[in-house]
Amino acid sequence: MKLPISTFVSLLLIGFAGGAYGQVETINYSDGGIYVGEVRNGIPDGQGAYTYPDGVTRNGIWGNGRLMQQNDITATPAVGSRPDAACFAFMILTVARPSEVRLVDWKEIDLDEKLWTVPAGTHKSSEEWKIPLCPQAMKILKAQPTRKGRVFSTLNNKEIPDAYLSSTPDALGFDAVAYGFRSTSRTWGQEQVKSSEEALELSLKHLEASATRAAYARSQLFYERRRILNAYELWCFKGDAGQSNKVIDLPKRRKLANA
Repeated sequence: MKLPISTFVSLLLIGFAGGAYGQVETINYSDGGIYVGEVRNGIPDGQGAYTYPDGVTRNGIWGNGRLMQQNDITATPAVGSRPDAACFAFMILTVARPSEVRLVDWKEIDLDEKLWTVPAGTHKSSEEWKIPLCPQAMKILKAQPTRKGRVFSTLNNKEIPDAYLSSTPDALGFDAVAYGFRSTSRTWGQEQVKSSEEALELSLKHLEASATRAAYARSQLFYERRRILNAYELWCFKGDAGQSNKVIDLPKRRKLANA
């Protein structure tokens, strides 16, 4: 059985990032729905997310198997949340490389312009590169406790190790790797977004493929990439929402409980 990426991102931003979850369990329902979250006596109870068969996800506080309070999926993550989870979510929403996100500095962030400028000569780029920031990425940034130095640090103000990001999917029970979300974004874009091949590749900062793409890279296709990332953010939270039967899934490694 598989879980859609919308469930993973929702859990990451609302439950896991907020420190709400203890042991995450999974219930697979006969109609194709999947619940992931806190469970008591075999039924949803506590923070959790339920994904309907059509891919729509509902998050919130559950009691005795019923959704008692629905969370706002665009709510700002708690300031005291796990910084590695916030960093991971930011990585997904910007489609950036893990090394870029771990080391991003506030000097590179323009909150007014909703822009992240990666300096030339860093992270596989000889040129300065501008990454548009979607609304949820902005909320994550604004939730951080400082506006100086590294954007994301450990709770004792150290650099977040690469192993922390690598272990985040496993902590939620997903058989996935941090770098794989870039491939997920590319597959989604190819199948569901009416955009140019060049813009999709440049969203991943792939600059070296051909002379034609190099010419596009000089312009960076910034506004087209902003449209792509805003659409990707919406899909990350809502999945296909009934628009398509095609969903990119993450395999669930832990044993599923039967409802």
